[in-house]
Amino acid sequence: CACTTDPSCFWHDGTCVDVHYGACPTMDIVILLDGSSLMKQPFGRYRNGYFALVEMLKDWTYLLPLPGDIGAAGKDPSLYPAGSARIALIQFSGDKNLAGANSALVSTVGAKGRLSGYVPELRQDLSYQEHKQMAKDTFLKEALDMAAGQLSGPLYPADGRKKIVLVLLGSSVMDEGMLSGPLGKIQAAGAHLVGIVVRRSDSHRTQDNDAEASLKPIVTEPKRAHFQNIAINNLKEEVLDKWCDPSTAWGSWLVDVKTTDSHLPCSFHSGSSECNRDSGCTWDDGLVACTVTPCLQYCSKALCELSDPAYRCEFNVSGDSTCTKEKICAYADEQPCMANYECTWMDNICEPIPCQHHTEPACVSDLVGCEWVGLVDGECLVKTCSHKTTANCTDAGCEWDQAASVCGPKVCTYTTERECKDDERCDWKNAACEKKRCVEHLSEGSCISEAGCEWEVSSSPAYCRETYCSMWTAEVDCNLDAACAWDGSICVPSTCMRNNGKSCECAADPSCFWVESRQSC
Repeated sequence: CACTTDPSCFWHDGTCVDVHYGACPTMDIVILLDGSSLMKQPFGRYRNGYFALVEMLKDWTYLLPLPGDIGAAGKDPSLYPAGSARIALIQFSGDKNLAGANSALVSTVGAKGRLSGYVPELRQDLSYQEHKQMAKDTFLKEALDMAAGQLSGPLYPADGRKKIVLVLLGSSVMDEGMLSGPLGKIQAAGAHLVGIVVRRSDSHRTQDNDAEASLKPIVTEPKRAHFQNIAINNLKEEVLDKWCDPSTAWGSWLVDVKTTDSHLPCSFHSGSSECNRDSGCTWDDGLVACTVTPCLQYCSKALCELSDPAYRCEFNVSGDSTCTKEKICAYADEQPCMANYECTWMDNICEPIPCQHHTEPACVSDLVGCEWVGLVDGECLVKTCSHKTTANCTDAGCEWDQAASVCGPKVCTYTTERECKDDERCDWKNAACEKKRCVEHLSEGSCISEAGCEWEVSSSPAYCRETYCSMWTAEVDCNLDAACAWDGSICVPSTCMRNNGKSCECAADPSCFWVESRQSC
């Protein structure tokens, strides 16, 4: 009860965890830490970039849902509770005169570089690494090889846990041409390679761009969901604290947002239907947000039974002995579900009737798929094509977006050339109306995950379209356009163009300048 009434905490499968990590899946993270000489320099507000990273990781071990002493290195991971994590730490740096030999270092104490979910072991590992900075050149191959070995093999648990190799890099990699072997092993293990370039300051310097150029090409696709270039001052708040937030780049593939009934913090739920299915949450139309149910404040059965009837509280004696919101629409079959006036049967699941909002802001912000109809006496209705499974996305005029796993309206179904060309999303080719590239993405997250695509919000409804720069298919043509830059294999908007309308961000980039009269960078 003390956990559920603390807004910074979340009760997850019998354990009280930080609310930021309440949605974490079962996962193993092998952290590769840049111990090169460049990391000895001041980074942001820290005197030494390497020490700063180690201290942040020490704090992270207290916040992640680690299983405790049963998660010590070498113990059976099948004993861990669902949603728990293990971590391993490997430092990388090597001597270029020795071609990067012996360029990976693990601790000789604690977990000894093995995957562990036991904080004392991990802190011993981190303290060891803190005092053993290699401070040479940046060689990554051996560390990647070690990481691949940690996440594979006959003894590795086959329980569907997420596997992540997290590279924290502050300088460009010197052996980038030798990484195909370990990268193939990581991919074969089914692991995600996530890359973070840690900058010294808010502005991008040459060393940051060089580090990005060497790291971004090797991370898992889509790169926008597996790569970030961030100032060290923002690393904790923007990356570590949001590691299991499904609204972030990592959360888009890391967190199963379909989990319900108190398995996600209320703030992570999208829309009233998903929120109200969770017995620990209540949708607030005034705040247009999913909030913690008032029932959780009652810490005994007697107080729970005396609570305001409007809260619809019930005491859960079979579970955690907590006072939660009465479960509604928890039927497994269609007949009793439809007999309840509050419920409806959708996609073979019994759910609260969606879009029961009384204000337009609450209606249109509900991600379950609602729209406000009528100017005077408006009402909130379910959008067409709002099914959640491909099997049910069969209505006329609907299609399934495989990348985003959403159902949406078909586009470019015109039968005449004029109608087709009048729609910016469509092209007339071979006497037929076809969708332009990128238009097949039906959600913003799916759209921006593909290089060369951007989410266009100036039209209603918003849609996914090609960026201006993607029309250049050759590197030489791309680089001749001042608004564009070549990014490995595709032409993308330059850093300056991305800061159009953002004078502060533009001024902070030494490669750009602000044109006040045009409000452009």
